[in-house]
Amino acid sequence: MFWGEVGPDAGEPDSSRGPAGHDEVNRARGAGFFGWPYFVADNKAYRDYDFRAKKPGPPFDPQHPMNDSPNNTGARELPPAQPAFIWYPYGNSTDFPLTGNGGRNAMAGPVYYCDKYPANTRLPDYYNGKLITYDWMRGWMMAITLDTLGDFGRMEPICDSIRLSRPMDMLVDKNGSIWVLEYGTQWFSSNPDARLSRIDYVRGNRPPIPALQADKIAGAAPCTVVFSAGKTKDYDDDRLKYQIDFGDGSPALAIINNKIMVVEAGTGHRKKAKTNPADSLVHTYTQPGTYEAVLTVTDAQGARATVKQKISVGNEPPLVRWDFDGKNRSFYEPGTILNYQLLVSDLEDGNLESGGIPPAAVATSIDYLETGFDITQIAQGHQAAMQAAEYARGKILVDRSDCKTCHAVDRQINGPAYQAIATRYRNNEFAVRDLSQKVIKGGAGNWGQTVMSAHPQVSEADAGEMVRWILTLGAPPKPKQTLPVKGAYELAVSATQTKGKKPAPGTFIFNASYKDRGSRSQSPLDGSETIALRPAFQQAEQADSMSKNVRTYRLSNGDTVVLNELKHNSFFVFRHVDLRGIYSAAMSLGGGDKNYKYSGGRIELRLDGPDGRLVGSVTIPPGQPARHMQFSEFTAEVNQAAWPKDGSFHDLYFVVKNEKNPSQFVTAVDWVRFNL
Repeated sequence: MFWGEVGPDAGEPDSSRGPAGHDEVNRARGAGFFGWPYFVADNKAYRDYDFRAKKPGPPFDPQHPMNDSPNNTGARELPPAQPAFIWYPYGNSTDFPLTGNGGRNAMAGPVYYCDKYPANTRLPDYYNGKLITYDWMRGWMMAITLDTLGDFGRMEPICDSIRLSRPMDMLVDKNGSIWVLEYGTQWFSSNPDARLSRIDYVRGNRPPIPALQADKIAGAAPCTVVFSAGKTKDYDDDRLKYQIDFGDGSPALAIINNKIMVVEAGTGHRKKAKTNPADSLVHTYTQPGTYEAVLTVTDAQGARATVKQKISVGNEPPLVRWDFDGKNRSFYEPGTILNYQLLVSDLEDGNLESGGIPPAAVATSIDYLETGFDITQIAQGHQAAMQAAEYARGKILVDRSDCKTCHAVDRQINGPAYQAIATRYRNNEFAVRDLSQKVIKGGAGNWGQTVMSAHPQVSEADAGEMVRWILTLGAPPKPKQTLPVKGAYELAVSATQTKGKKPAPGTFIFNASYKDRGSRSQSPLDGSETIALRPAFQQAEQADSMSKNVRTYRLSNGDTVVLNELKHNSFFVFRHVDLRGIYSAAMSLGGGDKNYKYSGGRIELRLDGPDGRLVGSVTIPPGQPARHMQFSEFTAEVNQAAWPKDGSFHDLYFVVKNEKNPSQFVTAVDWVRFNL
């Protein structure tokens, strides 16, 4: 028999009491003693604590455990404690690293025996005899291989492409399919993602996975929307048939053999349409209202699937844009005076220039960040329009954690609402310090009997960012302006902005938003733009992303950190880049080191992908043997004719090339400077 066992909440070991808390999967092959409450995990021992004297005694002995509780009515001498089958703490496990970290709630599912199920519906024979375990908090499923003695052999993910939402029970039906009961994201809540799921192993044909995108989901009437089904997938590469119903009573469109046909209402008959390519389906909604477009995709075997997209017609979203007087909107030179002007317009309300939109109705802010945030998340304005961009990283960290299991922004679940926390602690000067420690170590008593789990895997810096975001919630919704809608701003850093530390060029976040007045048929809509201006000089390790085999390397003779182990087709990328006014990119490249040999080659600048449009390149000579790495500056001239003139942002890839020696390291990269 296998079972999951939830352990105590202790985030850290305590020398006077015992080990940190662990969750366990246990196995019984007969009657026995499985450790609790004297031992946890692989028989990590608690201490025999004297609660009257408040003094710790010796650790319990797993070979001779004694139950000397005054409440004990059974055996005093217990059998030797059996260690857990699998165990893991809040933090990363060195014994079972695939279990991850964070909140924990170990669950043991069935052992899968293939001979119990029909051959055409069961899992592959590979899974015969494997135990399935899962975790309610972490959302994974693992297949555990048992050795010939029935002991732990190895662990591996199963169905890891499926995003489970708090799996809490599991069984295998008579066909060999796995049924999973999913609780949903939040405790004690009517979760929209609560569900009963069935996982089938599909032999032969697999159904398509439809995707429907719209270039706009709201607009004034008449509203013209461009739909695309281009990201629809079929893992069998079948020829697909598409049909889209726009939801307004107009004829549906069918796409067959890459030709678009009109489906005549009531008859189902199709006739060829004079319209756009299959990945660009244009439709105009003539009347205000809320519509649901439905895409149905059918493969060659008749398997079909649908997806929906809501379109709101009757109110055009406002347009908000920062005008930097022709300057680059991604990079800056420190000390530059930036002349800016906000352009805000709304089809129904008017614009700033005419006075239809008063300046006081536009929320503006400018913030300074050092490093360590997701430039794409901030630059694309994924945060709520009224939320200061300074706290964007904290919001991202909270969203990626298990915090939302116990907390919601505006209501109590298991723990207090974030807004309630903000109200209680916003004016407490020690709030960030104290609450950060609660995030890491856990706690209880401040909000009744609720216990907060520990998160020892969260760093103090990240916990502080999370708390700062929480403390911004619940503030009055009145638009706040920290700079006027037109003016000049010096892109320089003061010691105040860096909290007394030596100023270093960082990122300036310009944020502006406007909420329109809505219409008779539609609610008000927000429009916003967030611009992240970062220094034109960037350390290479600050790149937004890089290919999986690239490593950072600290030189032995100083604090210099470089990107290293760059082979043919390796890359690093700066995302959301405005190309205007960038005529070259200079790079400091390392060519010799006692630990590495470099073959040389070239670095290509490409747009929106490692094989995207080529806009520049530079040749790199082979590195010469040296005890310490030697650096030289190389400049990749930008082909201005190759720059897109669309005014939009692009991802800029630095792709390393050496076709003749693809297995050798090409160079090391210290920094990149965008020459404006």
